[in-house]
Amino acid sequence: MAAATDPILRRLRWGVQHAPLTKPYELSFASLTAFDVVWVRAEIETGDIGLGDAVPLPGYNWETLDSIRATVSAICDDADGRSASAIVERCRGVRSQHPFAASAVMAALELPSFLDRAKQPPEQFPISAPVAAEWPVQKLRDVVQALLTSGYRYIKVKVGRNLDDDIRTARCLLTEWPGEHFGVVFDANQAHSVEDALTFSQALRQCASSRLQWYEQPVDRDDWQGMERVCRSDGAPVVLDECIYDRSDVERARRIGAYGVKLKLVKNFGIGETLALARHARSLGLAVVYGNGVASDIGNLGEYLTLAAGEGMFASASECSGFAKLKTPLLGPLLRIDQAGQFSLNASAAEVRTAVSAFGQDAATASILAG
Repeated sequence: MAAATDPILRRLRWGVQHAPLTKPYELSFASLTAFDVVWVRAEIETGDIGLGDAVPLPGYNWETLDSIRATVSAICDDADGRSASAIVERCRGVRSQHPFAASAVMAALELPSFLDRAKQPPEQFPISAPVAAEWPVQKLRDVVQALLTSGYRYIKVKVGRNLDDDIRTARCLLTEWPGEHFGVVFDANQAHSVEDALTFSQALRQCASSRLQWYEQPVDRDDWQGMERVCRSDGAPVVLDECIYDRSDVERARRIGAYGVKLKLVKNFGIGETLALARHARSLGLAVVYGNGVASDIGNLGEYLTLAAGEGMFASASECSGFAKLKTPLLGPLLRIDQAGQFSLNASAAEVRTAVSAFGQDAATASILAG
């Protein structure tokens, strides 16, 4: 950072909040009943406040609640009175091994610069509604029909537990409801073997449906060779998520024939770097998907501001929906997803700033707040 834009930190604090969910959130590799939110609060000498968060997700990557806490603590140690650029360098030094932790601090440092994107009337961004491939067919039909009637136009299907169920669900969503126009994404969260991924990708293509958007992260994040086989098959377009952290990963995705990449504020080193990665991916011809379904409203607020700053750079639909799973959002009702699946602010710019400023101001470093 240049001297003119290198503010001094008055305080840099962090804590953990156990945030129960309204209902269990089922993934191919985990079932979650709560999010453990590691939050960071940055107050600079001008009085501006920024927040960031990280929610560990076992199975998504290698970081744990303990590792995130330890890394955030080390970054924030003795930070009061130091320049923002000095803390950025600390974050940069641990980024490769601790991307969630570093990104939480970076988001807190950068958020004040993007709060002017909290405008009225608020911008709206379509969200994908989640369904699961293992549901009975009639339940799937009923839920999807209710979503379409309400106004949703994007559906995201969690696949990867049973290939037969996955194919059955794909055929249902891609061939039924004649005349209805909506998009469908199928997300394996790394759960398919390469052979199952090739079979499923072909099944998607054989449906010959304009509703199909992409097939997301079919195989393990470390199996780049397997991912290339799926990407280069003549099946469905593939978007990579769990293996995309920095510029080199984006470029590798392009080389192996991926259709696109998925970015998240929690793994891509803050708002500014996320936007830079998105621009670079677009310059390579890749679609850019965005948003975190396992985040608190702190993280999703940062993602909303990123979407607004991106000005159409991100593919529809976003997935900034973690906050909607919480029984009690940490910042109050700042964000909303309406009945038609539109993600937006539910507060004025002044209310957003007030809520951000109030959060965590009395908490001691490394405090554990009651969930």
